[in-house]
Amino acid sequence: MSRFAYGMAVAVTAVVVSAVPAAFAQEQELPPLEKLQKAFERAKEGLNPSSTEGPPQLKEVARITGLDDWAVAVAFSPDGKQLAVGSYDEVRLYDSSSQELLKTLKTRKGYARSLAWTPDGTRLIVGEYQSISIWDTARGKRVKRLRGHRGYVTALVVSDDALVSGSLDGTVRRWNWGDGENSVIADFGDIPVQDVAASLDGTLLAVAIGDETAVTEPGPIVLLDPVAGEEQHRFEPHLKAALAVEFAGERLISGGEDEIILIHDVPGRQTIAKNSEHSRPINDFVVLQDGVTIASASGGRAVKKNEIFVWSSLDGEVSGMVEGHAKKITSLAISPDGRTLASGSVDKTVALWDLVPIVGPRPPVEAKRPDMP
Repeated sequence: MSRFAYGMAVAVTAVVVSAVPAAFAQEQELPPLEKLQKAFERAKEGLNPSSTEGPPQLKEVARITGLDDWAVAVAFSPDGKQLAVGSYDEVRLYDSSSQELLKTLKTRKGYARSLAWTPDGTRLIVGEYQSISIWDTARGKRVKRLRGHRGYVTALVVSDDALVSGSLDGTVRRWNWGDGENSVIADFGDIPVQDVAASLDGTLLAVAIGDETAVTEPGPIVLLDPVAGEEQHRFEPHLKAALAVEFAGERLISGGEDEIILIHDVPGRQTIAKNSEHSRPINDFVVLQDGVTIASASGGRAVKKNEIFVWSSLDGEVSGMVEGHAKKITSLAISPDGRTLASGSVDKTVALWDLVPIVGPRPPVEAKRPDMP
């Protein structure tokens, strides 16, 4: 039974969803956010808005084993042929189809906490302890190391013109591709940066901050100007550290150590809905190619309830779920063709899940990247 249930936040009047989901076509017309709430309430009972059945289980198509330590980050190459897996002191490159190990990059800087490919797929960027390394994956050689952070690099945002990074040292930095020079565009002091996301038009950065060890401290979600770093807005904070954030069109999705997912309306600068039924902290999100369907991953110190949900940010319909790992799920990645979801875990495995029953067969598409100035 799905536990994907939501309650509404206080400010709910400004958002308008233009499309009316087919699932509600026979119901009395309700404001869009009331429809969203109704869908979430049905999901709490393990039901989807359009049926009396629970959401289908995601099908596992393969699993990568044999890692020496936790799988803390996963990232598909832009052509979808390789899957990078970050672990302790190394990044492993696998063939996405056969799961054959192709190369092992010996990073030797603690956990490879964050991964991102350059748009042409020739370089892999690795966020490590106090540095960022850039690797030529064809040769298996590090070509550059960027220094400046004083803690683990937890987030990387790549565009054609810039690299933005977030770190547990409380800063967000912007890097010059040419000379490796960087500038601090935001400094949150002693509050760690857990995740950073960019809007597709490149006009906003969203930052999830908070200290996982400070259980009584809230975790804000902050909107920033991506160049000057000027703070644009702070949404309703999580009750504990905010751990993950992702844009889905004009909505912003955030998850936290408090086991809550918040949905924020970006133009209206309001928090519009919340999920308070997750069993474990929410550690990562990915957005499917339609721009509105979300995959979310949870997991914590406890052994069970390490779950993945696939759901719509518009109407709340849960199209797939699975309790797919023995321990905490740390990271998610979606293949460029949208057919496969990868999940990394503290159980030292990476699972591959079939999304075709959800998205349908579709040709490969170019991965969307933020167009940052």
